[in-house]
Amino acid sequence: MKSKKRIFVISNLFPSEKDPSYGTFVALFTHELQGYSMHYKTDLCVIKGRTTSKICKLLKYFWFYLSMTLRILFHRYELIYVHYITYSSIPLLFLSKIKKLNIVFNIHGDDLLTKSKVAENVLQAVHKLLINSKLVVVPSEFFKDILIDKFKDIRLQNIFVSPSGGVEKSFYNEMISPVQSPFTIGYVSRIDTGKGWDILLRAIQDIYKEYPIQVKIAGTGRQVEELKHLISTLNLSHIVTYYGALSHAELPQFYTNLTLFVFPTTLKESLGLVGLEAMAASKPVIGSAIGGLKSYIKDGYNGFLIPPGNSRRMGECIVNYINLPDERKLEMNRNAFKTAQLYQSNIVIKKLIERLIQCIDQA
Repeated sequence: MKSKKRIFVISNLFPSEKDPSYGTFVALFTHELQGYSMHYKTDLCVIKGRTTSKICKLLKYFWFYLSMTLRILFHRYELIYVHYITYSSIPLLFLSKIKKLNIVFNIHGDDLLTKSKVAENVLQAVHKLLINSKLVVVPSEFFKDILIDKFKDIRLQNIFVSPSGGVEKSFYNEMISPVQSPFTIGYVSRIDTGKGWDILLRAIQDIYKEYPIQVKIAGTGRQVEELKHLISTLNLSHIVTYYGALSHAELPQFYTNLTLFVFPTTLKESLGLVGLEAMAASKPVIGSAIGGLKSYIKDGYNGFLIPPGNSRRMGECIVNYINLPDERKLEMNRNAFKTAQLYQSNIVIKKLIERLIQCIDQA
């Protein structure tokens, strides 16, 4: 009997029971890869969930690196698939000198647009690995351009655009009924600097006295206490509900219960999958005209684009949508759903896996 070819998936971000939204795409991709074919076996080396303890973090990385090193040294892998090209790649710098490695890198965001000097130094250290890899997967054309600009010697034919696993079937809900009441605005993202939760609250402060609205916020992060404090300071507690972190399974219903979704980030998001998930539930999206968001939010068609950080403009767009005739609102809902259909996960991941199999066959 012919032995199975082995694929090794490496990621320093992976969901845990306490942190279900951490690296969900990696989990989805791995699940699809494991079920793709009886001819391939997938091994996994990951760090599950976040930790605030520096000691715990160091221990997690120690076992992560040790496990990765031992498996690569003592097993033959036809392909090594690395999510996040900085810290996940450190042992590969050493291993590549003593063993031939067929590597695919998947860039997600901060690993290319680094936020610290250490991360930037690691990125430059893995430059040669990146250039010599079998494939580099990026989530959007926007990030492809950034990659090419940063590593001008990279081979264009080795770059593959794949939108972060796409949107799962459970998120799709085509709304053809009249626009629901009460008017409910939703936010799903990290509660961290640059994600725009404060921009949303200030936009709501400007309009809530004239328009009956509800706001639902889901997510967790370093600024949860600041979020709660600002809600109280702006006297918004009666219209804003904070849900904390929701599991991936809870999100489809969360989106379904909204009227409008907001994505007020000021960061250069590599894609911004939550916006597409909301569109799959037929919700127009008000998002910042920045990064990957511009690739799928079309102003006046399936949502509205605003200047990053502009709470006044966000408030105006919310009011504009409220004042639209119902038929026009439903048209935008349908357009949002049509946009999301282009990002169905079964199609997106199938194309990616087929490209990976080509890499194995060409090795």
